[in-house]
Amino acid sequence: MEKEIILGAFALFILLLISNRFKPVILFVSLAVFYYLCGFMTTDRFLGNFNNQSLIVLVLLLLVSIGLEKIHIISQIAPFVTKNANERFAMLKLSMITAISSAFLNNTAVVAMLMGSLKNQKNILPSKLLIPLSYFAIVGGTLTLVGTSTNLIVNGFVQDAGLESLKMFDFFAVGAVIVIAVSVVVILTGPKLLPTISIDHGVSTD
Repeated sequence: MEKEIILGAFALFILLLISNRFKPVILFVSLAVFYYLCGFMTTDRFLGNFNNQSLIVLVLLLLVSIGLEKIHIISQIAPFVTKNANERFAMLKLSMITAISSAFLNNTAVVAMLMGSLKNQKNILPSKLLIPLSYFAIVGGTLTLVGTSTNLIVNGFVQDAGLESLKMFDFFAVGAVIVIAVSVVVILTGPKLLPTISIDHGVSTD
């Protein structure tokens, strides 16, 4: 019976998440509280998650990223990327900037920081850069321990198991290969496969 209740609650949680009627944070907290009240997790485990070092690091990274959004240099990145550059060269510069940033900041925060600047520039259609931005941020996060929340959460499990914490650049060799491979594919195929969408004139096709 316990398994059925857990699976049923989780299925309802997924449906509500998909419906987009409630904020995700409310749904996550509600599910955790429900499991706790049903006795599926102990008080120590429930409260201990709020003291998880990896979770704290993740929250701090988000706060740092929010602060960086306010500085003037962020608005200068898009002109640097697109000025006097064709689409492929712009993507190359964007891949380096985004991957390096994402290696030390939260992926979502990096995309949020750069998206507005790229969207407002006039040199290259934003539709040719915004999807690559997302890809470059995702793979850039694989370079370091703090680059993605997944690495931080895994490191939290490692520490909970009593093992030595992962190092900052334990992922770097594999991550670098992934960054290079994805960047090459996106740069070579992106200009042809990505949509041509003008904010001012609607949608057109090549």
